[in-house]
Amino acid sequence: MKFKRFKYKNTEIIIKYCDYEKFNWYTIKYNGVITIYTNSQYDEKFKSKILHKVIRHYIKGKG
Repeated sequence: MKFKRFKYKNTEIIIKYCDYEKFNWYTIKYNGVITIYTNSQYDEKFKSKILHKVIRHYIKGKG
């Protein structure tokens, strides 16, 4: 399992890539760290959409 870690507006975001065929994606926020689990076979455009959706939800006010 590969992963990337970075900070956005003082919030740590970890993106973990899974190799399961029928796995979609989901997120968890625990102790101020947002973890995104996603399928590694998605294209970059879809991964970017997921990331921006999560940022809007957790960082810009709803979560």
